[in-house]
Amino acid sequence: MIRFGNDYQTWARVALALLAGAALTAAVVLYRAERSGPVTSRFNAVGVELPYSKSVDSWIVNSPAKETQHGTSLKDQFHGVGGDVLIGGQGDDTYTLWDTGNLVVESPGEGVDTVESYGNGATVLADNVENLTLKGDRSNYAGGNALDNIITAGDTGATLDGGGGNDVLVGGRGPDIFQIRAGNGSDAIIDFTQGTDKVRLGGYTIDSFDKVRATMRQVGADTVIRLDKTEKLILRGVSAKTLTAGDFQLPIDMSKLRLSFTDEFSTLRLRAQGGIWIPNLAEGGMTDHGHVDEQQVYVDAGYAGSATNPLGINPFAVSPDGVLSIIAAPIEKANAAALGRAAYSSGLLSSKTGFSQQYGYFEIRAALPKGQGFLPEFWLMPATGGWPPEIDVMESLGRDPGMVYMTMHDIGGVRKGSAAYFDHTERMHTYGLNWTKEKLTWYVDEMEVAQQPAPATFRQEFYVNINLAIGNPWAGKVDSSTGIGAFKIDYLRVYANAETVSRSVHGVKTPLTGASAQRLSVVSASRSDAR
Repeated sequence: MIRFGNDYQTWARVALALLAGAALTAAVVLYRAERSGPVTSRFNAVGVELPYSKSVDSWIVNSPAKETQHGTSLKDQFHGVGGDVLIGGQGDDTYTLWDTGNLVVESPGEGVDTVESYGNGATVLADNVENLTLKGDRSNYAGGNALDNIITAGDTGATLDGGGGNDVLVGGRGPDIFQIRAGNGSDAIIDFTQGTDKVRLGGYTIDSFDKVRATMRQVGADTVIRLDKTEKLILRGVSAKTLTAGDFQLPIDMSKLRLSFTDEFSTLRLRAQGGIWIPNLAEGGMTDHGHVDEQQVYVDAGYAGSATNPLGINPFAVSPDGVLSIIAAPIEKANAAALGRAAYSSGLLSSKTGFSQQYGYFEIRAALPKGQGFLPEFWLMPATGGWPPEIDVMESLGRDPGMVYMTMHDIGGVRKGSAAYFDHTERMHTYGLNWTKEKLTWYVDEMEVAQQPAPATFRQEFYVNINLAIGNPWAGKVDSSTGIGAFKIDYLRVYANAETVSRSVHGVKTPLTGASAQRLSVVSASRSDAR
């Protein structure tokens, strides 16, 4: 049975069609109301109707204090403020969360539940909760769970990712990104605005708009895109003929890249041991070990600061499975005077004079630290020295680890940046930049997330910096909750693309065009021949 509820306009259209004797027309109206309307449609891509929560009939009293609240067998309304634990009951429960520090607990089979989020940043559905709606002006990421979810954007633009299950993703008034990842089921998108919203694909072999076109077809009012043998994507009410490349963010085609440089971090070889990496900024001045507006000092085991002998503080640790940790830790009182009264020790790796390249794909696989004041960074600087230009491949604030920033800096104070929102950035993700003569394209998990024009000043070799900064004005000062943080890096890999001009290793420049490109050998920072 088709349920319209209080959708009187749909009932009126059906009634008028029937009164006119147009049974077929009435059937079409019914089909469209059931399948493609942004208000009445609740059908996912495999034809299952996903219900909304029913209206509440029980209100759970809340206070500004942190507390644990228990629901009833009725349809409860919860309010989460400042770290509450909200435990639902048997009915359709609605959770209004005024910040992202609340915990929702639901058991399987306990009604159809909905989270309404006013919190800043990312909201990810707890297990066994069906629906999520963003409400706040800065609610910019909505993540689903393993169920079939209805995920709805707000008015200011957001990234929607249904997670596992066959989800319905509903756009809002702002520019939305619908994130579709391989292995997460077949999703349906409602209220997709062409030219403003984007579909972001990840993990599929569809890495060009030509491949998108080859897999899509028109079914009634909808566009159906066959993503692979088992998964599809439906854009409700969208004509396939009107879709353009600008409506999609697609994975990078790794088959067109050639590995140029790698550090798999099975060990760490610093410049003093004949390796690539310098453990500081290598600027030749007072700022080599950190800037005055930061709370960290960059050290290595041989760094003495103002003391006579090395302090033996090593911020680098390599695990048995080949993961490098750059560790930020409070400075012990005995070492404070020698380190200029900095609050934290931390680490930085720079390939300056060790490795640089003009154009290519630069990627790390990393897990980012969570905590007030932490600022992990992966960035590129010109081998000729000076600043700007600069390319920030990835930066993230420890106080808001779901957000990843990507920025280019040019002369004259030009600064252009973008942000992408991902859940669980403390887990391993890849962060990459494909740099060509004309464009800078950023990727997370090999999904395109941002693009900027490449200025003419970028037409030179750049080297790599990886570091964990602490307490600058943007990240904010550390506090009593900060503790120890670790920026964990599985690998760094640099590839040559079709436009790569050259690379330099320990000052020896090699062209990577024409016949030289065909003879490209891989430089490994972990081997003694990386010289």
